[in-house]
Amino acid sequence: MGYKNRMLVEGRNDQYVLRSLLRYHGIDCAIPDREKYGEETIAIDQRENVKGVLDALNIVLDDGDLARLAVIVDADTNIDARWNALRNIFARFGGEDMPHSPATEGTIITLTQPYRTLKVGVWLMPDNQVPGILENWLFGISHG
Repeated sequence: MGYKNRMLVEGRNDQYVLRSLLRYHGIDCAIPDREKYGEETIAIDQRENVKGVLDALNIVLDDGDLARLAVIVDADTNIDARWNALRNIFARFGGEDMPHSPATEGTIITLTQPYRTLKVGVWLMPDNQVPGILENWLFGISHG
């Protein structure tokens, strides 16, 4: 059985930072295989790097139990290349209407598949608009 609510992130540090942020805001989340979780819990799954996240999407998007998915990856040095890699994967799974660039406030799309519709949220660190990484965002809020 898969997860109903899932978040894919690049690495273990991302996993723990986002778990702390979600819990601070009262959102039920857990790290799979380390913590107990309920049906509505968001499972925060790390894949070691962006290639691991992109590869995992091809499997995760076929999970019939999945209802909501969040994908948070670093934009790194080329935000357009990262966005296009995600767009190409989502297009194969019913997300043909994904915008050509990430929305400033975050991008939420609906994948329309023969057996369900799936809500997907996508965020490119640090701010969905410029190249960078999660650590840039964390530095900005800590030195704000």
